[in-house]
Amino acid sequence: RRYKIKMKEGKHVFLLPEEMKKLEEVSLTGRNRGLEHTLDAFLFCCYAGLRYSDFTNLTSANIVEFHQETWIIYKSVKTGMEVRLPLYLLFEGKGLRVLENYKDDLNGFFKLKDNSNVNKDLNALAKLAEIDKRISFHTARHTNATLLIYSGANITTVQKLLGHKSVKTTQVYANIMDMTIVHDLEKAAYSKLANRPKS
Repeated sequence: RRYKIKMKEGKHVFLLPEEMKKLEEVSLTGRNRGLEHTLDAFLFCCYAGLRYSDFTNLTSANIVEFHQETWIIYKSVKTGMEVRLPLYLLFEGKGLRVLENYKDDLNGFFKLKDNSNVNKDLNALAKLAEIDKRISFHTARHTNATLLIYSGANITTVQKLLGHKSVKTTQVYANIMDMTIVHDLEKAAYSKLANRPKS
């Protein structure tokens, strides 16, 4: 009972902006059309930062018009904290455009297969989009946090958007971003060296 689970660092898989673009533009034809609902739900959660449990607990009542703008207001299943998301301000309102496609059956949009089958669908989608990562539904949440920090959002803002009780939980994403930035800069410096003409 006294055993504390330690969070392993570096296990957070997230998508980079160019990988998000690949998923947004992936073409689903033939038998792959059945993956469309999973893809839309996943992308929506990338824009909104929702967990699988929170997404599948949403109903149309959680989508609230506030000063003529659309928000999601929900209570996190895991932490019990109320989270308010201004969808129109997150990722250029892309989440709103996804909702628009399901406006005739929002409650149906929030119903998904069980998590493990959704994750199978997501890995099929990653292959179709030529993304060389094993992704799960939780990747959407990591992507949301990482890209918000990457675009300059304050860590306490991200904490509130994700419904984290402690900013320490959110700090993990800042650390990931630091590592990514260092990696990218090293790569850029290395390619400059490699391309320098030999004297």
